[in-house]
Amino acid sequence: MQAGGFRALAALLPLPTYGLTWPKGALPRTEWPSSLRELAELFFTEIQKVQQEGPYLLVGHSFGACVCQEMASVAAARGTRVSLVAMLDPRSLLPLKVDVRSAFAATGLADSLALLAQTVPAAEGKRYAELLENVSSVEVEARDLAVRKALSSGALSSLEHVHETTQWYSALLQGGSAPSAVPGTKVAVLRAGMAWKAEAKEGEAVAETMVREFQAATFQEDDEVLEHIAASSSSSMPPRRVPGSHFSMLHEPHVVTVALRLCSVIGAFEDQDSEE
Repeated sequence: MQAGGFRALAALLPLPTYGLTWPKGALPRTEWPSSLRELAELFFTEIQKVQQEGPYLLVGHSFGACVCQEMASVAAARGTRVSLVAMLDPRSLLPLKVDVRSAFAATGLADSLALLAQTVPAAEGKRYAELLENVSSVEVEARDLAVRKALSSGALSSLEHVHETTQWYSALLQGGSAPSAVPGTKVAVLRAGMAWKAEAKEGEAVAETMVREFQAATFQEDDEVLEHIAASSSSSMPPRRVPGSHFSMLHEPHVVTVALRLCSVIGAFEDQDSEE
C-alpha cells in the first residue's frame, strides 16, 4: 500500500516500473473500497491510465500478492491480459485460516512503528527502531501516547496513515475468497526464509521482536503458501528462494539478488510464451 519501499528494486529492473500507493487523502474514508475486488478494480483503472492494453507484468509483496492475483482477474474481465503475477514472499494468500483482521485491529501505533522500522530504508528505519526502544520502557497502554509525543506532526500523520490503511487492508483480506486461476496468467513465487520461526537473537531490537512475534502469529508457512498457489494457478513454476527476511529482501544487499531472480523469472516465462 506504500510503494516507496520498492524504489531500490525498481531501480534495478531493466524495464519501466510503476508502483501503486494508497496516498493519504486519495479518497474520503467513507469511499474506500469495501472488498478486495473493488480495490483491484480501482488500482487496475489507474494502471490502464498509464498502459491501456496488456500484457502486464504484476509484482506484489506480502499482502500485495493478493491484490495482483485479483487484478489479473479484473484484467481478464476487461478483455486484456496479465501475463505474469510475481509474488514476493506472499504469506497471507486467500482463503485465510488465521483471523488477520482481528490481529491487526488489536495493534497500536507502536506496532505500526515497528513495522515501518523494518520496511523503510536503513537510516530512517534505524531512527524508528531507536524511538521504539525508548518508548518500550513505558507501560504498553501508554506507548502510543509516547509515540505521538516523540514524532513530528508530519511523521505522526504518515504513521497514522500507515496504521489505518494496514488495518483496513487486513479487513479486505479477511473477507476475500480463494482466487480462480486466470487462463494465460503465469504465477511465480520468490520466497524469503521463515525468519520468524527462529529464536530471538541476543540483543535483538524491540522492533525486530515485535514484528517477528506478529509474523509468527499470522504468517503462512511455506507448505501452506504452496498449497494456495497450486489451487489458484494453472501455470506456475517452483518457488525460488531469495536471501534476507520478509522485509530485508527489498533492501541492500539482498534486493540485488531479488532483482536478478525476478528478471530470470520474466525471461523464463517469455521463453515459454514464444514456444507456445
